[in-house]
Amino acid sequence: MAADSDLKTYVGGGFRIENLKGAENFVAWQVQMEDGLDDLGYWEIVTGKSKKPDDEKEAEVWMRKDRKALTQIRGYIAGSLIPYVRSAKTSKDAWETIQSMFKVSGPMAAVIIR
Repeated sequence: MAADSDLKTYVGGGFRIENLKGAENFVAWQVQMEDGLDDLGYWEIVTGKSKKPDDEKEAEVWMRKDRKALTQIRGYIAGSLIPYVRSAKTSKDAWETIQSMFKVSGPMAAVIIR
């Protein structure tokens, strides 16, 4: 269990998310972040389903949302992981970087889930 100082109240949903520390809490962090980012209306931007619009005003709104999503992602990871997402230009870039570091797929995923 994490110390209270390691937990933050998620602004969108009011639940608490432990900062991502590494592989040991990645699965729980990933699920909670997906839920929180979806609550805030950012998930489609993070996944790339929502593309930056061509219209200038709509693009400004989209970019603000993307920046807020990036801030949320960076805000819920341990300081030691910041260098890996520091240069990310979009929330999608940061999310994919974290996924590539900790997401396990294939036969090992079944073992870890158990």
